Amino acid sequence: MSYREIIAAIDGYQSRLKIEQERMKADMQVQAIVAYREANLISVLVSRLLGGKAKSPTLAEAFPGIFPEEMLASRTQDWRIMKDRIASYGVRHRKRGEQRGNHDRGTTGAGDRGDEATPPGT
Repeated sequence: MSYREIIAAIDGYQSRLKIEQERMKADMQVQAIVAYREANLISVLVSRLLGGKAKSPTLAEAFPGIFPEEMLASRTQDWRIMKDRIASYGVRHRKRGEQRGNHDRGTTGAGDRGDEATPPGT
C-alpha cells in the first residue's frame, strides 16, 4: 500500500469508529429514556396500589407517539356489547347441542350406559 492508501484506510477506520460510537451513544440514550419512563410508571402504579391519588397513565400517555389514538380507541369495547355477544353465542351453542344430541358429540349420557345400567330382566 502506498502512503496515501494507508492514510485513507486509517481515516476510514477512524470515521467508522466515530459513527459506531455515535450509534452506541444514541442507543444508550434510548435505553436511558426507556428505563426512566419505566421507573416513572412503576412508581405511579405502586403509589396507586398504596392508596395514592395519582392517576394511572393510559398506554398512549405512557408511550407518546408509539401508539396512535385511533388504534387504541378501536380496541376498547363496551362491556355490554361483549356480554350480549357471549350470551348469543351461548344460546346458539346450546341450540346446536340440542339438535345434534349427545351421540353426535361422542359423549355418553346417563341413559346410554349399556353395561353399567340396570341389568336386563330387572
